[in-house]
Amino acid sequence: MPVIQTQNLLYKFVELCEEKSGRGAATIHAEIIGAPLKKLFPTINPDLVQYELLRNGLFQPAEWKNIKETVQQMEAENVWQTVKQEYKLLKKRWDGPKVSIYIFPVKNAIAKPNKKIPKKIV
Repeated sequence: MPVIQTQNLLYKFVELCEEKSGRGAATIHAEIIGAPLKKLFPTINPDLVQYELLRNGLFQPAEWKNIKETVQQMEAENVWQTVKQEYKLLKKRWDGPKVSIYIFPVKNAIAKPNKKIPKKIV
């Protein structure tokens, strides 16, 4: 499936953070969010992949308390379905390769407050 249902990973991340199992949010973030991406970058150290994602806007582990609400909003806005439709359209139009798309929230410092997720323009 081209658009990975990352909301399941995000809900798992929040669930584990809520359990307060003694592991910090950063460790859980790396395990739940970073681990599935290892197969995409088999020759690169997973810590480096995690660092680059964080450096380029992936939400910070400490923001875990807001992630559940963010994902619910993204689901209400049909983000995964919209991206899936756009992917199909553009893949066909450009005769592009099959790729996997991972959708994750960005860190709060990057997100614009009170802005709705843009709709597709036909």
